[in-house]
Amino acid sequence: MDILEKINNLRKTLNQANENYYEKDMPTITDSEYDEILAELSKLEELYPEYKSIDSPTSKVGGKVSEKFNSYKHRYPLLSLGNAFSYQELRAFDIRVKKALNKEYIEYMAELKIDGLSVALIYQNGELILGATRGDGSFGENVTNNIMTIKDIPKTIKIKGNLEVRGEVFMDNKTFDDLNTIRLIEGLPLFRNPRNAAAGSLRQLNNRITSQRRLKSFIYEITYSDKLNYKSQDEVIRLLKDNNFSTNNKWIKGDIEDIINFCKKVILERNSLKYGIDGVVVKVNKLADQMELGYTEKSPRWAIAYKFPPEQKETIVKDITISVGRTGVLTPMAELKETLIGGSQVKRATLHNQDYIIDKDIRVGDTVILQKAGDVIPEIVRVITEKRPQTSTPYIFPDKCPICCSEVIKIEASIKCTGELYCPAQLVKGLIHFVSRDAMDINGLGEKYIEYFVKEGLINTPVDLYRLKKEDISVLEGLGEKSANNIIEEISKSKTRGLGPLLYGFGIPLIGNKGAKILAKSFKSIDRLLNLNKEELLEIETVGDKMADSIVAFFNESRNINIISELRSLGVIMEDDTRNLSEDLKGKTIVITGSFSGYDRKELSNLVELHGGKASSSVSKKTSYVLAGDDPGSKLSKAVDLGVKVITLDDLLGLISERMKKDEYNK
Repeated sequence: MDILEKINNLRKTLNQANENYYEKDMPTITDSEYDEILAELSKLEELYPEYKSIDSPTSKVGGKVSEKFNSYKHRYPLLSLGNAFSYQELRAFDIRVKKALNKEYIEYMAELKIDGLSVALIYQNGELILGATRGDGSFGENVTNNIMTIKDIPKTIKIKGNLEVRGEVFMDNKTFDDLNTIRLIEGLPLFRNPRNAAAGSLRQLNNRITSQRRLKSFIYEITYSDKLNYKSQDEVIRLLKDNNFSTNNKWIKGDIEDIINFCKKVILERNSLKYGIDGVVVKVNKLADQMELGYTEKSPRWAIAYKFPPEQKETIVKDITISVGRTGVLTPMAELKETLIGGSQVKRATLHNQDYIIDKDIRVGDTVILQKAGDVIPEIVRVITEKRPQTSTPYIFPDKCPICCSEVIKIEASIKCTGELYCPAQLVKGLIHFVSRDAMDINGLGEKYIEYFVKEGLINTPVDLYRLKKEDISVLEGLGEKSANNIIEEISKSKTRGLGPLLYGFGIPLIGNKGAKILAKSFKSIDRLLNLNKEELLEIETVGDKMADSIVAFFNESRNINIISELRSLGVIMEDDTRNLSEDLKGKTIVITGSFSGYDRKELSNLVELHGGKASSSVSKKTSYVLAGDDPGSKLSKAVDLGVKVITLDDLLGLISERMKKDEYNK
């Protein structure tokens, strides 16, 4: 392999890792592995400057701004930090700083490096007006609505004028453990570490989810102020604390040897902290010295991050077990010989999915290296194959659900049970989904009653709901005759919901509410769906290979066929009689971006579909129009780049029938 090819391969690996870490919030390699690859690439680019590129990961900060949010241009770039992996490298940093400033003594401040998501908070005259992620350093994501849900971020402060501060939003260890326990039960992918969990929580479109995740913050920098005067980093921390910002109290000032001793102390104490850290940030304390030292294209010359070495232990995989969550996802877990790592006794480690097991060739009986690099969940980083038993055989992922014995299918990286509502692991949550508003909309029959009825043995499938009688439930504790009568009436009324809501209620993998509506409008009856092949499904523009496989698998499962037959016999409507109000937008794909006075995006998407159009979430060359409102974000820029026509709300209303102007649409 020649040098250029090696450089390109390293860049490709790092770019993919950055995408997984910053944009998908699902890291695929450890921080230490990433740092090693980045260091190798940096060294090669120094040795062969002719191959240096402005697009190289060595020159980039963070990740791309997600199209889910409007972008925000930072007043000053939010840069990343250079790294030191040894005390010798910290001393070398000290020598560089002293030489650049021509000083014999430099005072530093050392702070804990919180394993979270970097954010900027903007205040005007004491009011919090905006919160944004770091993004790529120049442009971040406007996540103000989500920031407002974080309790320890002050919404009002004493400081007037304009103020911008920077800090980390993070999730503490207990919250992280609790969240992953719930996700394991529900069959959702586990977050790899607290940083991953915090990032995923802060970048939710629904800020109620963010609020439930109990995020916290540590603020550590004033990036701009037109009212405050401060001369050092420790003075900044005190100013922030005086204005009710949450600041980390574990920091010291001193020369480089004091800082190194602090790092040694933190390594010993890190496992007793209630939150994750992955190093210590070392900063020149005086702001005047910081300004004189300046910046490189990627990081400040006056700060560096000392990164902890990952803690690794050897242990044995005693067994590989499978748990089934509410969505039917099969999650493999390694049952380990108990070992002390990171200050706690570890008996289990997630193996994530089938691909992870195959890639690392993890087998029962293997001796493995368990690593904990500041993360709460330890990971198996490699197998010591030379210690593998001679009788060892590759692990075979089950082809049937271990709970209900239904067939399993692979959807992206996940293996999923097709038993759906017949699988006990999925039963309660599946029934809750079946009665939800966008599905059969059985008002009054919430989670509490579903769990109660299942516990009492009254319901096991959706079919049982339609066999319930008032006398079956009115005698139950907490349910009187009136409540029981209301529930029975709502169940009966739901029979006429139609095909789309019924399909959504079934919880077919990869088929959401919108997909269910498209299937219903395209095929009109359940009988057509029962007899479809993959090729017919693929004729629908929005249906891809994986969706088609999922639909065919669902309607070929005998238990699902039986449920459908029994629901039909009980009078549940299984046809679609919806009609578009017009075909004015037939064949048109419209992307909606920004905000609109009097309308929300869901309302506008429904309007497009009611007139035969398709509402899409991403801009491509196939997009017919981009409907742009206020603060349209990056989708507008992409539309301009691709030459896609941009229209206003008035333009859209002009394309459809006059009877659908807003007043009549809201009737």
